[in-house]
Amino acid sequence: MLYWLKRDATSYDVAMLSARDDIRHGYDQLKKDHIDRIAPLSVTVVVITMLLLAASFIGCLSASNFQAIVRLASLGGLTSPRADMSMSTQATQNPPFVGIFD
Repeated sequence: MLYWLKRDATSYDVAMLSARDDIRHGYDQLKKDHIDRIAPLSVTVVVITMLLLAASFIGCLSASNFQAIVRLASLGGLTSPRADMSMSTQATQNPPFVGIFD
């Protein structure tokens, strides 16, 4: 019965079964126990996918923050590797936020 419902039955067949009053209780119990149940494997896949997406999002944020700090440092905001150059020359040679999201 389950194989037929999941593989071969059309939506009309399922609607006709669920509409019959004489088998409604049995059909509702079958549906609750086997069809509408969330499998543990499905829950595991969803949780792992969400964790991977969150980790990649956090990684992207961390990488962009690191690149912004490096740009700021090269402009002289934190420590200047080119102390002999003026700030305006550095700003034209090294724009602060170009390429952060590359």
